[in-house]
Amino acid sequence: MDETHGRVSAPDFRGRAASQAHICTEVAGLSPEEAGDIQDAAAPTGRVARQEPASDTIPAGGTVKVRLSTGRP
Repeated sequence: MDETHGRVSAPDFRGRAASQAHICTEVAGLSPEEAGDIQDAAAPTGRVARQEPASDTIPAGGTVKVRLSTGRP
């Protein structure tokens, strides 16, 4: 976690299990939110396929939305 002027770096959760992303988000001082599932052939079923914002700096306490893969279409 890198904090600069009330902002923190959102880790890249793509490919991680939802539970791991949830814990890491809270440790970083952010709020996790599951934003639904999407079909994604590149990400294994049940793993994070997308996140908003992508690994970027966001306000401390901000929300990171993750979308879990349902696998291939």
